[in-house]
Amino acid sequence: MKNRVIVSLLACVAVLSGCQGDARRQTPTDAPKVVRVFCGESTSDPGLEDIFTERLAHHFPGLRLDWESVDWGERFSSTLQMKIAAGEVPDLIIGKAQDVRAFQPTGHLAPLSDALAARIQPFGLEPVSVEGAAYGLPYNMLYQGVLYNKNIFYRYGLREPSTVGELRRVVEELERMGVTPFGTHFQEVWYTGNIMMQFAVNEIFSAEPDWGDRLRRNETSFAQSGGWRYCYEQARYVLEHSWPDALTLSQHEADRRFAAEECAMYLTGSWSIQTLLTIAPQRKLGIFPYPNRAGNARLVYEPNITFMIGARSQERELVERMLAAMVNDRDLAERVFQFTQTDSMLKDVDPGTLQILRESIDARRAANSLLDVTIGNSQLVWQYQYNCAQTTLAWLRGEGTLADALSYADEHRAESGAVSQ
Repeated sequence: MKNRVIVSLLACVAVLSGCQGDARRQTPTDAPKVVRVFCGESTSDPGLEDIFTERLAHHFPGLRLDWESVDWGERFSSTLQMKIAAGEVPDLIIGKAQDVRAFQPTGHLAPLSDALAARIQPFGLEPVSVEGAAYGLPYNMLYQGVLYNKNIFYRYGLREPSTVGELRRVVEELERMGVTPFGTHFQEVWYTGNIMMQFAVNEIFSAEPDWGDRLRRNETSFAQSGGWRYCYEQARYVLEHSWPDALTLSQHEADRRFAAEECAMYLTGSWSIQTLLTIAPQRKLGIFPYPNRAGNARLVYEPNITFMIGARSQERELVERMLAAMVNDRDLAERVFQFTQTDSMLKDVDPGTLQILRESIDARRAANSLLDVTIGNSQLVWQYQYNCAQTTLAWLRGEGTLADALSYADEHRAESGAVSQ
């Protein structure tokens, strides 16, 4: 965890509808305002705290930003729940779009102004809106799926698989040629949870968007679901066709090995591109969705950095102005998107990122073959996914059975919905 106070020295408050040039200088007060910021960092995010702070210093004088940053996958949800229980909800919360559906029912998130929401691309507002009001501002987006080395595929005459059978044949051919098919890194619990939802969003939630609600009404279960059994089996399949030490590998090592062409495919997300570009920027890569049984899987995208305001914040108006300055600051946006190698969710901002994957992404977009992972994450909150992933990982390690993992998910179904107050 990082927890530090940063004092900004410059001043300007952006009007909600204006751009950078419309901001007006203010005279600093003797007692500077303090804004408490709680930030959940994804893999590509460390370093953003300094970027945001530097730019806000350009806009606001005498403003003290009290930052607390934690790993989103491991600690964000549990820490925010503890803050809510203790009555210590921060002024500004930076998480993911899925966190809106998880925490809005607690009453601790404030609805945002229409002017702020108007800066977000329309497709990004649905996951963060409740009864027509936006409770979060999605700022950028990642992609999740299977990265693949185009040169290796070309060398062995392989094509992107779209069905389970086609994927199996690709794996068989690669292994016949002595090439490790999949890069994976099961050292981290969050990785298991992430790939399970990658499978499930195409296998289950795209056809049954209310599956989680039905689970909580005891109308369905993990143990009875052929779709969920398929998802668990895919986790085992990619592990069995990955490196022998995949259960103990970190993401950093998996990134390095994929960059070094020690496997042909890498089940991950575009967050790995940030590292891959520093190791092997010349690689020719593509990305495809992990196939579902119906053979109609779409490439998954994830709204990542999402700004939320604490409903009981004493500085709510100031935080709204801070967000207005940030979403209207094109230079800031382009710097963030280039740093994280993410696509924009702001209107009228195209940073030209992810060129190493652009051909694959644009082809999926043109074919209307993108799917927001929030349809699954809004049904099963992350903390529940994480806890289930621990039992899944125990099964993959041989420390339990598949029946144990399925039973755990069913027995704890009451924890799968929105966070209680």
